[in-house]
Amino acid sequence: MKNFSFKRLLLLIKKQYADNTKQYLYGIAALIGIIVITMFIWILEGGKSYSENTLLELYFAGLYITGAIFASTSFTVLDTTAKGISWLSLPASHTEKLVCAIVYNLLFFTVVYTICYTSVAACADMYIRSLASKHADIKIDSYINWQRPKSMSW
Repeated sequence: MKNFSFKRLLLLIKKQYADNTKQYLYGIAALIGIIVITMFIWILEGGKSYSENTLLELYFAGLYITGAIFASTSFTVLDTTAKGISWLSLPASHTEKLVCAIVYNLLFFTVVYTICYTSVAACADMYIRSLASKHADIKIDSYINWQRPKSMSW
């Protein structure tokens, strides 16, 4: 088991998906709910001025916070003795198990989060633009400022 095998890795990824499909679907539903609530608060608190910089900041803050929560659940199988022994006795190397966790935490989560966020943010953006077309006093900053703010000391 000391050698790394892509075949075993793919089998481990498939097993992880089969074992946790329901948990992942509930997580995606909760993630969409959190993003919808965040966008709703952003729309309510925006008043008459909306900035795409805020959307970008919300994206990265949400990715960081929800990513940390998702990553913390990666090894919950080791919480109970029976499940932990079963998981540790799988015919896969420790490296393959680690790479499987990295695939789910880094690739899968980032892609799913980005799809969910951009879908909800696009709906919020369409709503705000429809409001702006009806009310001339609503201002939309549709550029993203990539420069470091002058107030930041880093």
